[in-house]
Amino acid sequence: MKNKHILSLKNHLKKAYKDEEVHFRLKTTLKMTLIPIITGCVMLGFLWVLLQLNLYFFEANGYSGWRAFRVAYYDFIVGRTIKLAPYLCLFLIVVAITGLYVSDLLLRPFRVIGVYCEKVSSGKEASYDPDFFTDLKLLTSFSELFFLAINNARKNNAKLGPMDIPKKYTKIHQPVSETAFFLQYFVYILIASSCAYVALHMMTVDIHQEIINLAGETLNQKHSMKYFFGKQSEVLRDVLNVVMVCHLILYTILARHLYFKVCGPAFGIFATMRSFLKGNYDARVHLLGFYYLRPHCRKINRYLDLMQKELT
Repeated sequence: MKNKHILSLKNHLKKAYKDEEVHFRLKTTLKMTLIPIITGCVMLGFLWVLLQLNLYFFEANGYSGWRAFRVAYYDFIVGRTIKLAPYLCLFLIVVAITGLYVSDLLLRPFRVIGVYCEKVSSGKEASYDPDFFTDLKLLTSFSELFFLAINNARKNNAKLGPMDIPKKYTKIHQPVSETAFFLQYFVYILIASSCAYVALHMMTVDIHQEIINLAGETLNQKHSMKYFFGKQSEVLRDVLNVVMVCHLILYTILARHLYFKVCGPAFGIFATMRSFLKGNYDARVHLLGFYYLRPHCRKINRYLDLMQKELT
């Protein structure tokens, strides 16, 4: 029994490994996770250089006790890193889960259409109900019109003739920019960036402040050292703000990149449906390079084959 479960798990993993849609989800998740990792490494690298310069500053200015501070400093860094590691791992897990969810949202309009077409092609009862809050308004709104026209023809046992397409659809000849997409994903960007800011603040500003407190306990403080640390904290916050702006820009670029991953295929399917309703019943979906949508496109094409045989 145990061997059967192991064999079933292996087969499931092999199937998932070959699934192109799974590859797309994993790549999207990796891209979303890499951004906070990169910005975090940049910020930690700057903090490490800053703290090393502090040690040289204490040594050069002959502060008594700086050798003891150096030992305490490294012990503190190791202990603080171990303490923060679980929280940082939890943060990355949350970002990864968000990445999986975002990738699912990107593919959902195509999956809904594919599932509906597959059910109809198999002779099963099916209803097309796209989500109200959807990313690709052009595709989902026209697909509703398309399936409604096809269903009416099937119910009336009528031949499907060329239809008059609403003017707002006839004027579209290339992928359109959809504001709803950026508004929806900008919310995820803000959430991810806010979490990243909190995490980076914990790793840099808080650690730096505790290093200052540690130096105050270990070294004989002078007015110059207080002034030096005060200005250094301001510089560190400025650097953190710059890194977070870059972080936000990278996520915005990623949002546009992900949009272009789906806007082209959405237009291709829309154009095929529009052509079919106009009377070109040989129109089929042919997408080059969008490997993660091929299974859904095959289902749509099988549906179009069936409708061509039945209604023309």
